Amino acid sequence: MFGWREMAEKVSAAFNALPPQERANAVFFGRNYGEAAAIDVYGPAFNGPPAISGHNNYYLWGPRGFDGSVVLIVGAIRRDMRMPILASRRLARSTTRSP
Repeated sequence: MFGWREMAEKVSAAFNALPPQERANAVFFGRNYGEAAAIDVYGPAFNGPPAISGHNNYYLWGPRGFDGSVVLIVGAIRRDMRMPILASRRLARSTTRSP
C-alpha cells in the first residue's frame, strides 16, 4: 500500500501523455490486484486509466471491453517488452537498469 498513490500519479501521467486516439483505448494492466486497485482507487484524481489484472477478482471481471491495443504496465523489464505478441512498445520511464 505504500507508494500506491504515487504509482497511480505516475501511471496517470504516462496515460495522459498518450495521443487522444491511443488514450481512448488504453488500459493499465496490474500484475496483481493491489496494483490494479491502486489505479482504480487513486487514478481518477489524476485522470488515470481504467485497470485490469489477471489476479483474484480482476481475473473474473475480465478485460472490461478493452482490446489490448494500448496497455500500460508498471515494472515490466525490457526482456518482457521484447515479447513477439507486442506489436510495438515504448518505455515511458525507467528508474533502474534491467536485462
